[in-house]
Amino acid sequence: LMYGRSADQMIGNDPVQYVHPLDLPNFLAAQARRRAGIIERLRAGGRIVRPDGTTVWVETSIVPVDWDGRPAVLAMISDVTERRKAEEQLLQSQKLEAIGQMTGGLAHDFNNLLGVIVGNLDLIEDQLPDDTQMRTRVRTALDAAMRGAETTRSLLAVARRQPMTVAMHDLNTLVDSLLPLLRTSVGSAITVGSQLAAGSLMVRLDAGGLSNVVLNLGINARDAMKDVEGERRLRISTRQVELAQENPTRLPPGFYAALEVSDNGAGMSEEVLARAMEPFFTTKEEGQGTGLGLAMVHGYAEQLGGTVMLSSRPGQGTTVTLYLPLDAELAAVAARRETQRLEALRGTGMLNSRPTPAVQDLVEKAAELCHTPIALVSLIDKERQVFFARTGLSSTGTPREDAFCAHAILDPARPFVVPDALVDPRFSGNPLVLGEPRVRFYAAITLCASDGQALGTLCVIDHQPRAAGSVPIEQLENLAREAEALIAADSAIARAAKASTASVATVLPAPVVADPVAATAASGASRRVLVVDDEDGLRDLASTWLQGMGYQVSTASSGDEAMALLEQSSFEILFTDVVMPGSLDGLALAREAKQRWPSMKVAIASGYAQSLLGATDLPGPLLSKPYRKPDLVRLMTALDAARV
Repeated sequence: LMYGRSADQMIGNDPVQYVHPLDLPNFLAAQARRRAGIIERLRAGGRIVRPDGTTVWVETSIVPVDWDGRPAVLAMISDVTERRKAEEQLLQSQKLEAIGQMTGGLAHDFNNLLGVIVGNLDLIEDQLPDDTQMRTRVRTALDAAMRGAETTRSLLAVARRQPMTVAMHDLNTLVDSLLPLLRTSVGSAITVGSQLAAGSLMVRLDAGGLSNVVLNLGINARDAMKDVEGERRLRISTRQVELAQENPTRLPPGFYAALEVSDNGAGMSEEVLARAMEPFFTTKEEGQGTGLGLAMVHGYAEQLGGTVMLSSRPGQGTTVTLYLPLDAELAAVAARRETQRLEALRGTGMLNSRPTPAVQDLVEKAAELCHTPIALVSLIDKERQVFFARTGLSSTGTPREDAFCAHAILDPARPFVVPDALVDPRFSGNPLVLGEPRVRFYAAITLCASDGQALGTLCVIDHQPRAAGSVPIEQLENLAREAEALIAADSAIARAAKASTASVATVLPAPVVADPVAATAASGASRRVLVVDDEDGLRDLASTWLQGMGYQVSTASSGDEAMALLEQSSFEILFTDVVMPGSLDGLALAREAKQRWPSMKVAIASGYAQSLLGATDLPGPLLSKPYRKPDLVRLMTALDAARV
């Protein structure tokens, strides 16, 4: 079993021939030393290759023994694959911890320096006339400084020390909003397809960080496909998964949202794949990458309680999958509803029976009525979409994750119509759209059991896009009601009430201020602000900007100095850095000030602070360093809007 071969295949063959080519030289050298008498025992570790191409780590020990007076050897071979994985995981963790310790000390000072550079370049740019060579050079310097800031953020993300703005989001909604930017970033030469899970995937995450993750993976995929002949395909998909106690991700059991980005590029060898998420490891040419991309993605996922899995083969492309914990309560409610729905479906007996002639006639009538080549009664089981009755299609089902029906049954009260699946973000990367049966137009009416549980749909499909109103929905609904009656007549279901439909919470966008600079300047008039920062240049910059907005500004270089000023005078706003000398850091200062003067508004600036990690009770909004004037304007606008 270890070698993936039978005993008959192994007998008479030298196991050395199955050793991985990269490990063979070391094994042969050790074997030669034993045979030459330099060493008595041989102990060697390495990989063996199975017939299917997979590898297993083994440890081989060869010991000389006496066999009835004849010299012989006893070979013991152990499968140490799991131990190797655990060791590699520990090594990766140690590397990340080492980087975290390194970056934690440097990030604060580095971000302060970048903040001074960026802020002063902003001031210089404001004073230069348009369309001058000097203004162009200032903008070039600004771009370089901001790239330096992004590198610092990547290092902090790798080390899982990047402060996050974590909130509940629908992963599908965020991914949908990122698709236009992703297509622009990878270029028109690459076909970007998407396939989003049915319903909502509510996850606590940092939306800005997710944007960086998706774009980073998109750029990596683009670079991996640069030499691909023919169509270059990038696919992003989401789905809900339930992980058992023992699973390859090593995550705790439960419900997770999986975000998958795949390409048909060059792929990675086994050796490259093993190191792909190591910080600073890169196969790109010098100057083309920092080697922090996948490590940053891994750090982002782990900071949110998830992980990243890679799969790749040379010439076959790469798939990167992020697992992020779903909201446990919402996932449990959805699981209970799905269990009830599946019980209702199985209670009909339809999954194990053939359609009656009446149901088949009804499906043919639907195709004729809507002038479509395909019509189906489609059922959604736990793993599959089953075509119970069909016309114009030979297959009997498809994986549930590809099913249009899974989306349609979410709202039984409404017809579900997809005018053009190829441009719909839920389906543009769907195999049923890109390949047979080439779905472009889809219209469905949900079929429900007598207790209201959604069983599947009566749907019509066309190979061409069509307008939403191109089918007689009312007549299709009448046929669906007939189908329900036929199902009810053949089943033993006798439920009394229909299941209630869950309401879906909607996150409203933040209000938009037409002219934030003018609004902040007007509201800031005569308001007193205390700016606290141990970096002289940043403290002076913030003061200059705030004074330009109309605020009265006082400054302090430490938490202790700031507390003394707060006790002497009244301030409406406290704007403080976090890491500072003295007995009070910025976070402690902000919390004490908020406790003693509850009406005071507090804002915090930080490029890195260990004390902020995982904090859910910050006394005010967090502004990441290095910040620019528009960032400070938006912060003050928000504080003024929140004034009681």
